[in-house]
Amino acid sequence: MRLAGGPDGSASSVWLDADGNLKVEYYDFSSEAHAFFGNDIAYVLTIGRKGKSRVLDLLAPGCDPLAADADARLLSLLAGRFDGYFELKKWLEENGVPFEKFVDTWA
Repeated sequence: MRLAGGPDGSASSVWLDADGNLKVEYYDFSSEAHAFFGNDIAYVLTIGRKGKSRVLDLLAPGCDPLAADADARLLSLLAGRFDGYFELKKWLEENGVPFEKFVDTWA
């Protein structure tokens, strides 16, 4: 699910991978990325199941993380609240939600 904001030449999105982890991506295909890295670049955060449950609890207290619609609701809540990767990353840090960060300089 794409997030609404971000600088020109970039895109932010959230999705769930095959293992049920929450992924947050910032994809920069701007001329600045090409000037500094020689190509596009992507920053990807991975939030495991425990962290994903914490995010859902913070955004929708009392929502059952095991409910059939919990993942779809989580993605919808994130897209409705956050404009982009950097805003969401800051919120995760402020709320102590653990995540792993990966930078792909050959995106």
